[in-house]
Amino acid sequence: MENEPSSSITSVSIIIAARNEEANLPSLLASLQGLEVPKGIAVEFIFGNDQSTDATGAILQAWCLTHPNAQTIHIERQEAGLVGKANVLAQLCDRASGHYFLFTDADCAVPSTWVAAMMAGFKPLSLHQAGTTGQLGHRGAIGVVTGFSLPAGTSFLSQMQRADWFVAQATIFALA
Repeated sequence: MENEPSSSITSVSIIIAARNEEANLPSLLASLQGLEVPKGIAVEFIFGNDQSTDATGAILQAWCLTHPNAQTIHIERQEAGLVGKANVLAQLCDRASGHYFLFTDADCAVPSTWVAAMMAGFKPLSLHQAGTTGQLGHRGAIGVVTGFSLPAGTSFLSQMQRADWFVAQATIFALA
C-alpha cells in the first residue's frame, strides 16, 4: 500500500467501530490487508473498540502493531447526546485525519478494490451546486458515496440479515 504523506497525496481514513467482534475480525482484517490502494492515496485505519468483553481489543491492537498507519481507540466515554455506534463513530471521526472517510462494519469484508471504487464516486461540488448556505466543509467539497456490503456471519440470524441487506441494497442500486 502507498502511504507516504505528501501534499499531492489524498488521504483516506477507514473508520470501523467494533464491539465483541472477535469472531468476525479475521475476515475483516484479511480484507483490509489485501486492499489495493491506488497511487496517490494514503490510507489510515482507525478502529474503535466499544467496551468489548471478548478479545476484540487485543486482536485490533495486535493488527495495529504491524501497521503503522493504524490505531485502535478504546471507547470509554460517551459524547453528549450520542449512544452506541453513533458515539463510537463520532469519537473516531474526531481522531481521523483523512480528506475522506470510508466506513465499514467489523462483520464485513471489503473487496480489494474498495478504496478505488469508493473514491471514484466523489466529485467536488461548486458553491452553486451546494446551495447558498456556504456549508461546503473546510476542504471545499462535500459528498457521500455508498457501496454494497453484506455481513459475513454464519449464524441463522446473520444469514437472515445478509438476505435482508442484499434485497435492500440491490433495490437501492437498481433505483439509483
